[in-house]
Amino acid sequence: MGNTCKSTKTDSIIASIVESPMSIVPNNQSEEIPPPPSTTTTKITTTKLYQSSNGSTIREEKEEEEEITRTET
Repeated sequence: MGNTCKSTKTDSIIASIVESPMSIVPNNQSEEIPPPPSTTTTKITTTKLYQSSNGSTIREEKEEEEEITRTET
């Protein structure tokens, strides 16, 4: 999307949006329901294994979500 090169493909897409805005709007709305592209939610799962004194293995899982927001300049 950040390309400065103009391609005929992009021009035709822009033209079709101008010609028929009503058909474009529902598509855009359904795509915008997930978080915007600038914000990424990453799930980090940390698994630790402990060896207990009686020989059994204790497993500890920690799951956390981290939101990364990129600001494009």
